[in-house]
Amino acid sequence: MKNYRLASALLLLATCSIADVKPLPKSSWPNNVAEPVPRNVVFLTIAQRSIISGTSKDNLFFLS
Repeated sequence: MKNYRLASALLLLATCSIADVKPLPKSSWPNNVAEPVPRNVVFLTIAQRSIISGTSKDNLFFLS
């Protein structure tokens, strides 16, 4: 079952192209670097928030 899901996901990714992605209108762009953070934090689970808050500033890069 896992292999089927993985194969399906890979097939879906292979059929998508960068041309299918529509850029956000400039009115939706953040005005500064700090603005996107609150917009995206709401999508994190409690476990993900805990991991981020427990990670030192120097090691945050490794979470990407």
